[in-house]
Amino acid sequence: MEFPRTELNDLPKKAERGDLRWIRRGKILFVKWMDTREVSMCSTVHEAFSGQTVQRKVKQAGVWQTKTVPVPDAVLDYNRSMGGVDVSDALIGYYSVHHKTMKWYKTFFYHFMEIAVVNSFLLYKELHKIRNDPAATKPHTQKSFREKLAAEMLEFAGVPAAAAAAAPSPPPLTCMPMYYGEDASASRKYCKNCSNAGYKRAKTPVYCRKCMVPLCFTSRKNCFKEWHDQTLQHSGCIQFCQCVVLYKKK
Repeated sequence: MEFPRTELNDLPKKAERGDLRWIRRGKILFVKWMDTREVSMCSTVHEAFSGQTVQRKVKQAGVWQTKTVPVPDAVLDYNRSMGGVDVSDALIGYYSVHHKTMKWYKTFFYHFMEIAVVNSFLLYKELHKIRNDPAATKPHTQKSFREKLAAEMLEFAGVPAAAAAAAPSPPPLTCMPMYYGEDASASRKYCKNCSNAGYKRAKTPVYCRKCMVPLCFTSRKNCFKEWHDQTLQHSGCIQFCQCVVLYKKK
């Protein structure tokens, strides 16, 4: 069920703090209340307004004054009960692991994992307070707690953190001619070296895998070598190109 879309009983465009409107449909109450900005809520257990008020600072005639404004019961109960949820959401937002995904269940999984980590962090802080050991080190921050948790999970999985950190990085790419796509005849691009020389229509299926530049590379025309000889963009390119001068397209 959507929130009612009505202008008959809506807040005015220039509503003041404390203004409220409500609609009841069966057992469901829909209420709008003006605080710093418009607040919308629905409830099945509250009255719309029972005379309760809150203190708010309002600027009148250029002077800030404390004013008593009416407040819906649903808003009061929300502010009283949902503080813990708001703090949890804030802690999750600082170091969120969530990322876009096409699978809805992955979003749930990431969110539940974040809730579990934050709850563990809050329990850790409470236990640290209960122990009250003067000789104990300072409690972990959320960042250091997450780092420690990740390291211990790796060890539990049989992968020491030191070994994971020292995992060899892939070797750097060298300048090597490669074909576009699986079929070299089906994918071609304009040769960069030919374009610089004024031949704008020369296409080639070959490119340098490190420079990511399309270059002619045949037994009759070796723009691959000329390009790297002229630009000297990568160390060791000249020596490599001299070794592949006799390369022929199959």
